[in-house]
Amino acid sequence: MNVVCIFFTAAISLILGSVNVAFAQEQYPSRPITILVPSAAGGGQDVVIRLIAPALSQALGQNIIVENRPGASGIIASTAVVKAKTDGHTMMVTSATQGALNKHFQKPPYDPDKDLVAVAALAAGPNVLVISTAQPFKSVQDLVVHARNNPNKLTFASNGQGSGQHMVGELFNYLAGTQITHVPFKGSGEYLSQIIGNNVTMGFASTLSTIPLISAGKLRALGVTTKTRVESLPDIPAISEYKPMSEFRYVNWVGLFTTAGTPSGSIALVNKAVAKTLQDPVLANALRARGNDPVIMSATEVQEYVRSEAARITKLAIERNIQIGQ
Repeated sequence: MNVVCIFFTAAISLILGSVNVAFAQEQYPSRPITILVPSAAGGGQDVVIRLIAPALSQALGQNIIVENRPGASGIIASTAVVKAKTDGHTMMVTSATQGALNKHFQKPPYDPDKDLVAVAALAAGPNVLVISTAQPFKSVQDLVVHARNNPNKLTFASNGQGSGQHMVGELFNYLAGTQITHVPFKGSGEYLSQIIGNNVTMGFASTLSTIPLISAGKLRALGVTTKTRVESLPDIPAISEYKPMSEFRYVNWVGLFTTAGTPSGSIALVNKAVAKTLQDPVLANALRARGNDPVIMSATEVQEYVRSEAARITKLAIERNIQIGQ
């Protein structure tokens, strides 16, 4: 082989090697994906992502690390995602309205509308109004009548100041004409134990975290926050069935988000993997058994849905002068 051929062969090898390196660098995901949960372990968002993570990991060919970052109504977790590299390896689960609530009430050090982007929907279902079995109330009406006659004597728990559960409680106060005092905690796992112990009167939490406790007789459910009853709790009325509360509605929606600027191809890949995961009958039935339905949307559809719900909740808070500063 002459010198020219040797040089040509070496050059081709170098070019191909460079192409292979570049191709390897473009592969996604290239390492484990961390998904942050903005609340403590045991809450609805935590249950959803931990149910989904093993199958999603298999679909993506990388480990999924689920990490709880509770505090500040999701701002701590959101800030970490906003500051992460725009490579799609750091994500978070959150609700359709949490960003709007934080933007309106908490003034976070980022813009949730611009600094976070939707990846996929995961699941949706109601919150449940639960009380201790030691409480005497058997219905929403019983609770409301007592609360009206005893302002500031009852308490409701949430997973943080300005959280979705806080908003639900304030909406309940507004429509019921009650003054039930807010008590914030770091997550539903923490405050549900306080409700069970009758240290807090009531709280709103997802079916994902409450159904096992209701079934075990540790909590009493008075109503669900969706407009109609749900299959997993057929004997529990919708709160809106009580006529003074007919406008009451809140859906506990969970989605996956990542850092703005993440390549659209990476987002599309994860969205496709999530959809494949949610179509598995075993996983879908596991979610439904806990009162949630799997939700499959494109990333664009998720973004539009979140904007719509955020606008609705923000408008509601402004029009009805709902305050969450207590």
